[in-house]
Amino acid sequence: QALEAIASDDPLTDVDNHAPLACCSAGVVPPLIDLLRSTSEGLHERAASCVVALLQDENCAKMFLGGGVVKPLVTLATYGGDTTRRHAFSALQLLALDSYGPADILDQGGGKLVSGIQAYGARNMRSSAAELTTSIEGKEQATVMVDPQGRAKMARQTRLRQSKLWSNEGGATFATPRARERIREG
Repeated sequence: QALEAIASDDPLTDVDNHAPLACCSAGVVPPLIDLLRSTSEGLHERAASCVVALLQDENCAKMFLGGGVVKPLVTLATYGGDTTRRHAFSALQLLALDSYGPADILDQGGGKLVSGIQAYGARNMRSSAAELTTSIEGKEQATVMVDPQGRAKMARQTRLRQSKLWSNEGGATFATPRARERIREG
């Protein structure tokens, strides 16, 4: 939680505190990815939330993509508890801003995840899934170059939208035993 607080910029401003890159450069990426793969549901939620805060930085996104974060995020977005799923899904949306993110998300089963949410998810999740689908499909065919400040602004806007979306829903349920097993299998 402390790392997440350090890494979080104020989403209401365009001021960048540069903390995400400092954290990622200090070596937090591999341990966070390991926490996403752990057997502890509580760690999943906190780690996914921290990843979302760090993904505001373009270089951090590249470090996470290079570290193989997409597979555990897709797994958690599919089988995790409600809050964990939300954080994992938000992280996937931020990764879709990177030029390599959409292809990696599709390769790791993100297309099936998004289709399932669009068909069976809550109304607000369906709109988020539609946004991710647009990002994935649009960038799969053509890579769009965005300057670092523009990407940071897009990331903050995505985080703010997700924050508002999730704050309108209450309660969290825990994953079923079978879902926990699927998370462990990763």
